[in-house]
Amino acid sequence: ERLTAVGISLDVTRTTYREFVEAHRPGWPQCFVGAMFWDNPVAVRFGVTGPSDLILLDPDGRVMTRAHGLDELLPKLDELFLPAPAH
Repeated sequence: ERLTAVGISLDVTRTTYREFVEAHRPGWPQCFVGAMFWDNPVAVRFGVTGPSDLILLDPDGRVMTRAHGLDELLPKLDELFLPAPAH
């Protein structure tokens, strides 16, 4: 309830987008724009450099952190969502 994921497709055609979704069945909503990288308004807005970019936004839509894969993002998620250690 504290985190929502949305996939932004960088596929140029709806066919390749559908093939990806069918093959991988992501557990979050997917957005198809029909434009890749520099032509994709969502990618441009958030400075996406590749298909594995992960961008964490705050509730106001500001970028909190970015990563190029889940392993790079996990420490930030831990920092934000795990309870602070008791002193």
